[in-house]
Amino acid sequence: MNKIYISDLDGTLLNEKANLSFYSKKELNRLIEEHNINFTVATARNVYSIKEMFKDVNLKLPVIEFNGSFITDIKTGEKLIVNNIDKNVSEQLLKLCTSYGQFPMISSFNGSDTNLYYKSNVSEGMDLYLKDRREVNPNSLTDANLNNNYINEKSVCFTLINKKEYLDDLINEIKNTCGNFLSIYYSKDIYYTDWYWASIYSVDAKKGVAIKKLMDYLNINDHYLTVFGDHHNDVDMFNVADKSIAVGNAQQELLGHADMIIGTNKEDSVIKYIKKDIEKFNYNEIGESDQLVENM
Repeated sequence: MNKIYISDLDGTLLNEKANLSFYSKKELNRLIEEHNINFTVATARNVYSIKEMFKDVNLKLPVIEFNGSFITDIKTGEKLIVNNIDKNVSEQLLKLCTSYGQFPMISSFNGSDTNLYYKSNVSEGMDLYLKDRREVNPNSLTDANLNNNYINEKSVCFTLINKKEYLDDLINEIKNTCGNFLSIYYSKDIYYTDWYWASIYSVDAKKGVAIKKLMDYLNINDHYLTVFGDHHNDVDMFNVADKSIAVGNAQQELLGHADMIIGTNKEDSVIKYIKKDIEKFNYNEIGESDQLVENM
């Protein structure tokens, strides 16, 4: 049986500074190289950010990015599976946002590359995110005032960052108008707590759906899947896992879906759990082999 581990990033595998600790990098590399474990991530982040986080880790499996909008080969950047927002829904969504004075960051796919279209000064929270993004991959950013190619590209995510009072009514109207065609995640930013995030994807862009598609793509049938998360956007993958594990700092909403609760993201809890689980699995395998020899 193939043991597979899939972890969320922010608030789960990453620490409170949004970093993968030295310990987690070192142990994860060792587990991959020495035990050939099947490990990957399912995150709302994009592949550029994931690559930066794991530049010293030899990830072998494709990654799930944008909450399931893409399944991507992390080594080549090739999009293996794409779940984009329907074009008509995307147009309606943009009209709703602009009617509230909010131009969203639009993540799109042109068939080969992902792009992020933005307008400055929509909110300070959005500008903070764009500043961080420029440090990772500035070439993927496009000023929507100068280039509106997003109209002809496949929209995969609309992101709004602002104070709660500017977003509540808009998000409610989006849910009422076209919510059946979308996956909408709306909550307080875990790093910059003055700001709220709304991340909007296709209804087909969910971590659980993407995990099933990844297993089919890899042609892995006989597997035992363990997933790790902290946030309400992890519920979907908890529902498809053989074992779902929440970190100790997880949202209350997620805890009710978890089979097990471990330490917090500040304690390298995910990697420590995987390490113990692999050691236990290998011990049981050896024990069974020894028992077979004794019975012969």
